[in-house]
Amino acid sequence: MYALRIVNPTFWNNNWSAEIGQKLKILNSTYNLFVFDKGTIREEIIQVLEEIPPAAYTLLQIHPSEPGHCEIFTDNGQCYEQE
Repeated sequence: MYALRIVNPTFWNNNWSAEIGQKLKILNSTYNLFVFDKGTIREEIIQVLEEIPPAAYTLLQIHPSEPGHCEIFTDNGQCYEQE
């Protein structure tokens, strides 16, 4: 499963967030992070990010985690860790 981390929030354009939300299924989120549905493949994400400068984000591979191993804690309380 993939997540997109916004690297620099002051550089980020809110229209990019809207486009990502319209074109991809966001399973979860938190400040500066979108967690995509596990069925969303890397190629789909990259296609939507074409117009966004690569320096603006980091694409991460993640998986659900137990609270003791949580690296990413989302707004709905889900824990994830990077692969």
